[in-house]
Amino acid sequence: MVDRRRRGPRCPERPPIWISAHKDATVNFHDFFEGLRAMACFDNAAQLITSRLLFRRNPVSIYRMGGRSIVIDHSGGDATGTRMAIASTMYRRLLPRMRLDVPVNLLDLGANGGFPLMLSIHGVALRRCVCVELNPKTFARLTFNVRYNIDCAFKGWNVAVCGEPRDFELYLGTGSTSDSIWRMQRTEGARKVTIPGMTLDDIYGQSFEGETVDICKIDVEGAEHEIFETPHHQCLRSVRYLVIEIHNVEGRNPEQVVRAIQAQGFREIPIEERCAEDVRLFERDDEASASNPSLPLGRKASETA
Repeated sequence: MVDRRRRGPRCPERPPIWISAHKDATVNFHDFFEGLRAMACFDNAAQLITSRLLFRRNPVSIYRMGGRSIVIDHSGGDATGTRMAIASTMYRRLLPRMRLDVPVNLLDLGANGGFPLMLSIHGVALRRCVCVELNPKTFARLTFNVRYNIDCAFKGWNVAVCGEPRDFELYLGTGSTSDSIWRMQRTEGARKVTIPGMTLDDIYGQSFEGETVDICKIDVEGAEHEIFETPHHQCLRSVRYLVIEIHNVEGRNPEQVVRAIQAQGFREIPIEERCAEDVRLFERDDEASASNPSLPLGRKASETA
């Protein structure tokens, strides 16, 4: 006979339904108001807010800013990707700390199109823009947004940047800021695709042919650990500024990435204003490069125009 008088303690990891609902509502309200704040930055804010309030089943909107028309797919992670890169201070706060001679050469790894658009909107003209993105649908949107809105030489790579060249079988949907070769998160509507992997040196060599890259931005959702564990990142010797988000990955130490970057002749520029994303800025150390002939200072983009 089962003793119904003795019951084990209530499972502590499952809170009451009303607590879960309250937490979900808090998160949803926070995301909702953050979305309103971001949309308010754009020239057609009233149209965007009305559309998102009344026609939420239509995920695609055209955002306008400074004469530019930008395709944003809310179902594809663009709200926290492309839109955030443009509307927030995540990257914009770094611009005053960089001494740039325009037009600049840009290498964007883990691109959704937001970073080059942010530069263009804030007066940083681009000479050559190379974008690398592994999700085919995100890649299609970024290609349109950059080609349509920025007058520059553009080259896009629908590949995964990695430490050693190989193919990746991934389940990818319309897009997500968490798309990664390291974290398999199968989103709704995802399908299995094969994405080729290329090293950083190969991408640089087939895109810039020895030119100086004024800004290299890396946001590859953890793959940066693999990139800097291998020797195939020597092209950073031709980079002036490195903007990188270093993610916490189990079994990996972010400081190892920092040390590998410093070994290429960079020093970190302190950022007083912190944000949720751990975005860090590195500048080529002229003194270190001058004392080591293998770390050339490189020529400015304006000298190759």
